Amino acid sequence: MTIRRTLLYSALAACLTPAAAPPASAATGSASSSPDPSCVFLLPDSGGTLLNRCETCREVTIERTQGGESAPLVRALIVPGQSLAPLPFHAAGRIRIIGERACPPPPGHGPRQTAFGQ
Repeated sequence: MTIRRTLLYSALAACLTPAAAPPASAATGSASSSPDPSCVFLLPDSGGTLLNRCETCREVTIERTQGGESAPLVRALIVPGQSLAPLPFHAAGRIRIIGERACPPPPGHGPRQTAFGQ
């Protein structure tokens, strides 16, 4: 177990370190360049862990399916920037990320709302 944990932490450290700058030929914008990859990744450990590589908070929707005819479980999780988040599932099953977006603003920090149009 110790070797596995060490490998996981070394992989995590490699993911969190800033990537090297792309070559100058790749840095010039072109129409065929792909958009930025997603921020959140599912780490393949025994319990399931989400890794957020971005600086900002992300809301991630995950789905777990089990064998048989049961309906999949869908959960939305908030993952802070540059962090790990354990998944809430404890039983066996296939887990995948089905959606990702920026976190909603905290209550009271959105657009100004007035009562009855005042």
